[in-house]
Amino acid sequence: MNKIKKIYLIPGLATDGTAYKGLVSHLNIPCEVIEFKELDNNESLNHYAEKMSQEIDDSEPFALIGTSFGGLLATEIAKFKHPERLILISSAKSREELNPIMKIKGGSFFVSMVPDAIMKQIVTKGFHLTSMVRQSFKKIYNDETKAMVAKSHGSFDKWIMQQINNWDSDFEHQSILHIHGDADIVFPIKYIGDCYVIKGGTHAMLINRSTEIAKVISNFLHLPIIEN
Repeated sequence: MNKIKKIYLIPGLATDGTAYKGLVSHLNIPCEVIEFKELDNNESLNHYAEKMSQEIDDSEPFALIGTSFGGLLATEIAKFKHPERLILISSAKSREELNPIMKIKGGSFFVSMVPDAIMKQIVTKGFHLTSMVRQSFKKIYNDETKAMVAKSHGSFDKWIMQQINNWDSDFEHQSILHIHGDADIVFPIKYIGDCYVIKGGTHAMLINRSTEIAKVISNFLHLPIIEN
């Protein structure tokens, strides 16, 4: 018998609950996306994780899902909110699994030098250009995802990149599922340890492979499979 009563979901950089729509529609359990909050000045990742976690009702057993940067954030939240199950999608469990580019010494400083408006352009134009050269992104490049990425704030994107560059966690949850695509170029699978591999899955697979991912999660959480 499944004892988990709810799933909380954390988005990644330049995304929001829109990215989880397909996945949630295939999960037979109440789900709630915790959207990003406004930053306080010089806010640490730990403090931000605590702020995000305030929406979590831990009076009943719950599972926590994080995608991309949201996976790092979910890992930090799990240190003090104690989910029954922790699920990472297209993310990393530790600093060792980060793309080496993300760990470049001093990277946080160089990111801070980029004007906010320029960073917003890098994120939004980068998504557009990627959709032109990668079929997996082209399939999800529609009005809904365009609007999602357009809401990106350069200052917040910079903060996320800085937190990733400085992140150094060795936290190990007692029950974790890491789902990763073998065609992910943001977090290359050659750096990823124990995980469930989605063949051909890219960093966008949360959107274009949501049915498959939902089945993996449902099996992990012992939930009935929704077939549609």
